[in-house]
Amino acid sequence: MESTEQTVSTHTKGEIEAQKYLKRLVAPHTKVSKEVTNKDLDKVVEEVKILYNLCYVQNGLYLGAYAMHHSQIEDKDPMSFFVIADKRIIINPKIVKHSNYTKDSKEQCMSFANEGPVVVQRWQKIELEYQTIMTDPEHDGKFKLSDIIKESLSGFEAFVMQHEIDHGNAKFIYQLK
Repeated sequence: MESTEQTVSTHTKGEIEAQKYLKRLVAPHTKVSKEVTNKDLDKVVEEVKILYNLCYVQNGLYLGAYAMHHSQIEDKDPMSFFVIADKRIIINPKIVKHSNYTKDSKEQCMSFANEGPVVVQRWQKIELEYQTIMTDPEHDGKFKLSDIIKESLSGFEAFVMQHEIDHGNAKFIYQLK
């Protein structure tokens, strides 16, 4: 009787999951993201899970990301939304007002995992309008877009929003430096 050896995988389940998410990253995209409508929400809900998980995956020089834009995983038909690691979903963001001055913002990007951080100029303060997902009270188990949410942000949070909005406009920090 022959004995067979079992091969022990050197990859943990977490590493295999991480690789699955990293495979979804696309080369820097050139398409401007389209506005999200209620018809798109099933796809948004599906893609949010991938984007959120990518915030916690090591890629190249970076241990993770604070936020991830849909265009970073979809270059053919990107939609205007992103997730933030604290589980916020920002849909159809628009900067409606900003300070008249900029500040240095040291930034990095998962789309350029082997490029070091660069300093770019960002408005110190912004007023942002966006939507998010909410449960549709009229349709059990369905979602709909929220009303417009208005938020005033400054410093780091303002810089993050500008970085992600740039992704939606097919702009990257390495073009801005």
